[in-house]
Amino acid sequence: MVGKMSRRAKPASHWTLRDLASYKITIVDQDSQLFFGRPSNHKNSWQRQHHWPTNFMATRDRVGARDEESAQLLHFLDLAHIPGTYETATDTFAIKLLEKLKYNNNKKIVIGQHRLNLAICHTNHLTIPNICIMDDDGIICLVQQNKSVRNDADPVAQVVAQAIAVFQENNKTLHYAGRQELNAMMIPAITMQGSVPRFYKIHMTKKLADAVQEGTCPDTSTTVFRHEVTVDDVEVGMRDIEQREEIVTCLLHFKNFVKD
Repeated sequence: MVGKMSRRAKPASHWTLRDLASYKITIVDQDSQLFFGRPSNHKNSWQRQHHWPTNFMATRDRVGARDEESAQLLHFLDLAHIPGTYETATDTFAIKLLEKLKYNNNKKIVIGQHRLNLAICHTNHLTIPNICIMDDDGIICLVQQNKSVRNDADPVAQVVAQAIAVFQENNKTLHYAGRQELNAMMIPAITMQGSVPRFYKIHMTKKLADAVQEGTCPDTSTTVFRHEVTVDDVEVGMRDIEQREEIVTCLLHFKNFVKD
């Protein structure tokens, strides 16, 4: 049945769950113990590992912030929760937060709006993830925004399509450098709804990337593992202090999947 599904050339932003099924890609939800290898609720792990501005983790909004860095982060956090208007502010908040969590270092950078080509059905389609984490070998992590805190669309299909484009582009970079191309790569990815993330471990293979490029059904299936942070109110997101601690703790755990 899967082998007979129609596959059309389309950009990553137009992918749906049906497209995932046509390439034998399945989504498996996992709790924090399975996904991270540890429970997410390690109390104050963010405080033990990082010298946070005290106000950012303890103050609900920027009015009560007593240092400039906390005030700026909280300002971008507020803007990230204005529906449908401030995608740039949401991206900026995510970039600053990832940098504060040291997702970047002397080998890695966090960059916005990096242009990629998705090779699909013998054509190329431009795709632009909101945020990428890159090293000298290429892109090693993706962050994609759901465009509004009130948007109920599931962006998993789009971020998986972007991961395929990442794998294709990384292998192209290796090929031009005269280095051996990858047969497989685990691509960590995050989708954001407002300030609430979902986490993914996308196990990419050359067989899948080639099948998408050719528009054919791959011989083997691909599993994407997903973890959803437990929050009481998505629309409030990280503006709630307890939810902020839970999300920051998950981001710290997830950093272990982003290679150095």
